[in-house]
Amino acid sequence: MNLMYINWNPDPIIFSLGGFSLRWYSVFWGHCHSIGQHRGAQDFPKEKDV
Repeated sequence: MNLMYINWNPDPIIFSLGGFSLRWYSVFWGHCHSIGQHRGAQDFPKEKDV
């Protein structure tokens, strides 16, 4: 009965170069941070000097 479930165990490391390892959650965190900055700039534009 091994077909009744999916074994989800992905590798958390995207790639490794020397001592540096890029992980999936750091990519998602950076992506969400950039989306938040973009949305913040749209919702709260800079005031123009009068």
